[in-house]
Amino acid sequence: MNKSKKKKIILLVCIALIISMFITIAIVCKWINNYSKLLNENWGIKIPATAHCRQIYEMDSGPSFHGDGIRYHIFSYKNEDDIKDMLAWRSDEGITIFNQSYSEAVNAWLDRITVSYSHRPNYNECCYWYQTKDDNSEVLVLWDKSQSKLYIVESFL
Repeated sequence: MNKSKKKKIILLVCIALIISMFITIAIVCKWINNYSKLLNENWGIKIPATAHCRQIYEMDSGPSFHGDGIRYHIFSYKNEDDIKDMLAWRSDEGITIFNQSYSEAVNAWLDRITVSYSHRPNYNECCYWYQTKDDNSEVLVLWDKSQSKLYIVESFL
C-alpha cells in the first residue's frame, strides 16, 4: 500500500470516529431531554439546563402495560445555584402515603428494583421534595449537596 492510500484510510477512520462520537452525544442528550420532559409532564419538575446535569445511574422495574412501577435516576450536576432554585426543598423528612418517612419509602422502592446500597443516597446529607398524584403515585427528589447529586425516585400505581 502506498502512503497516499494509507493517509486516505486513516482520514476515513478518523472521520467515522468523529461522526460516531457526535451521534452518541446526540442520542445521550436527546434521552436526558426526553426524561426531563417526562418529569415536567408527570410532576412539574424542570431540571434546569444551566445546572449541567449528567445522568450517572438508572434503574427501573421494567415495562408495564399500565405504566406502573418504579423509576430511579441519579444525576450529577455542576451548578448548585440552579438546583437550589429548582424546587421548594425541605431539610427534614416527612411522611408519604404508605411510609412513615421519605427514606423508608425510597428504601422500599429501591429494594423492589434491587438497587445496591452503593447507589443509594445518604439520607443524612439530603434535602427533599415530595409530591403525590390522585392515583397515589409518588415522586421523591433528593438533593445531596455534599456529593453534587440529585436522586429522583418515582413510584407509579
